[in-house]
Amino acid sequence: MKVYQITEILEKIAPLEIAEEWDNVGLIIGDKNKEVKKLLVALDINTEILKQAVDLGVDMIVVHHPLIFKPINRINDSILLSLIQNNIAVYASHTNLDNSELGVNSVLADVLSLKKVSREDMLAIGEINETSAFDFIAFVKKQLKVEAVRASNYELNKKIKKVAVLGGSGGDFVQQVANLKCDAFVTGEASYHDAQLAYENGLLLIAAGHFETENPVVDMLTQYLTDNTEAEVVKAQPFNVYISI
Repeated sequence: MKVYQITEILEKIAPLEIAEEWDNVGLIIGDKNKEVKKLLVALDINTEILKQAVDLGVDMIVVHHPLIFKPINRINDSILLSLIQNNIAVYASHTNLDNSELGVNSVLADVLSLKKVSREDMLAIGEINETSAFDFIAFVKKQLKVEAVRASNYELNKKIKKVAVLGGSGGDFVQQVANLKCDAFVTGEASYHDAQLAYENGLLLIAAGHFETENPVVDMLTQYLTDNTEAEVVKAQPFNVYISI
C-alpha cells in the first residue's frame, strides 16, 4: 500500500478538518507515494520509539503526538535526521483523534466502562454503576495500570455516578465538567489551580497521567489499521518519559 492510501484510511475516523487550528496533523515526514509494507503505531516519537522503528525496518510510523508543532528553520534534530535517512514516513493524528467519535476520549471512556456515553466538545461523558470515590479511584488505577494517581481533595465515601473523561492535558475543562454536573473527571494532567477549582465545585478530579490516559488509543489504531490495510502493523513497545519511583 502507498502512504496516501493509509492516510486516507486514518482520516475516515479522524478527518484533518476536525483538528484544532493550532495543531499540526497529517503527513509530517515522507513521500505520499512511498510503498508501505510495515508500519509502527505509537503515542509519540522519541529516541526509544525511533530505535524500535529502525530495528523493525518499518516504512511508516503513525503517532498521536506530532513530532513537529511549530515551523522550523533548520533540520538538525537527530530524530528528524534519522527518520529522513531511514526513509520512514511519519503521520500524526492528534487533536483530530481527540475530537473523533472513535478516538482518544471514546477509547478512554470504554476502558473505564462508561455507559450512555455522549460527547461535549472533546469530552466523553457517561455513567458508571454508582460507587464510592475511593472505589472509583482504585478502579481507574486498575484499568489504566498505574500505581498511583493525583486526585483533588474529596470525600472518599461520596458516591460517583456521572463521569467525564479527557485523555492527556484536561485542566482547562474542569469548569465545563463541573457545569455539566459530573461527579468525577478523569484526565491525564491538571494543575494545582485546576484541582482547587475542582474542589470548590465539588468535583472529583483524577489526574492519572498524560501517557496513561492516551496510550489506550494505540491499541485501537493498531487494530483498525490491521483490519483495514494490507501492511504489517506493529504496536510499539510502550515508552513513558515519566517513571514512578
